[in-house]
Amino acid sequence: MNTYSNIGLLILRLFAGVAMLPHGISKLQMLLNGNASNFLDPIGIGATPSLILALFAELGCTLLVMLGFFTRPAAAILAINMAVASYFLFSAGKPFESGIDFPFLFTGVFVAIALMGGGRYSLDRVKVFVPSMQQ
Repeated sequence: MNTYSNIGLLILRLFAGVAMLPHGISKLQMLLNGNASNFLDPIGIGATPSLILALFAELGCTLLVMLGFFTRPAAAILAINMAVASYFLFSAGKPFESGIDFPFLFTGVFVAIALMGGGRYSLDRVKVFVPSMQQ
């Protein structure tokens, strides 16, 4: 991958992350305020577990993608999260009036990031020295 492609991937990761962070922060506030029962249950596991999974994806995985650390799995989790949101909005009726554009667009963005990886300017590329346990 050339330098411009790596810079483009860095910009994509950062901008997607900045756009996703407010959604994760709002879910964190919902959990901390004790409003978990008000969260939707799109996959039938309960409101609180659904909120925790969405929070993990939209806050935790977003930060990982922005840093470029465990980029592929974090982006894949975000893509699944956004695909579920897209499906839920689409199946609720009036898909073009329900705000499906955000989760649909970000499904594609995070699938692309999952396929491409973090690029040169990511923590995935940093080699960490781990001393051997053998003497």
